[in-house]
This record gives sequence, C-alpha cells and structure tokens, in this order.
Amino acid sequence: MDSVIDFWLENINSTFLTLLLFGSIYYAAKLFLDRQAAGKSDLGLVRSIILFLIAISGAIAVILSLPMSVETKGQIANFLGIVISAVLALSSATLIGNGLAGIMLRMINSFKPGDFIKVNEH
Repeated sequence: MDSVIDFWLENINSTFLTLLLFGSIYYAAKLFLDRQAAGKSDLGLVRSIILFLIAISGAIAVILSLPMSVETKGQIANFLGIVISAVLALSSATLIGNGLAGIMLRMINSFKPGDFIKVNEH
C-alpha cells in the first residue's frame, strides 16, 4: 500500500504543475480578453470560444498528466471526447439555423438601415 502512495506522491507534481500552468494561462487570457472586449458586444462570442478551448485543452492535459495506467487515460479521454461531441452536436443546430437565417436576410435585402419593423402591437 505504501508503494502506491509513494508512486502518487512522486508523480502528482507534474499534474499540479500542469494544472497551475493552464490555470494561469486561462486567467491571463480572461484578463486580456476582458480588456479587449470592454464596450464591444461583438467580441463576447470570440472570448467565450477562446476560453472554452483553453479550458478543454487544460482539462485534457491534466487528465493525461495524472499518474495512472495508459488504458485508464484512454478511457477517460474517450469519455471526454464523447461528451464534447455531444455538447457541440446539440448546440450547433441553433447556431447553424441562426447563421443561415442571417445570411438569408442579408441576401434578400428586405431590410435596410432606418426601416421600422412592426410585429403585432410592437
């Protein structure tokens, strides 16, 4: 039992260093992107995507630096890939639908700046 504890204590340093590295990268990117996006509403999506990618890559790096067997790391990485794929698949339908609707409105040119749109009582 002591050999397992010694193994974990010897190898957990790389996990903590990886966690510290990606935590500091995430925090620095968040501060930088918050300064860039101040007052600009169109940069919010880009900021979110960048921070999401940093968080996902950090999670993968921390999982791969854990002191465990290669098979277990592979199973965890497969599970994480399935979860990320499910999130992207479920969220992309709305994103693609709204994007195509925006492209269609731009191509038809049915609205111009200064037009008033009336819907029911509004």
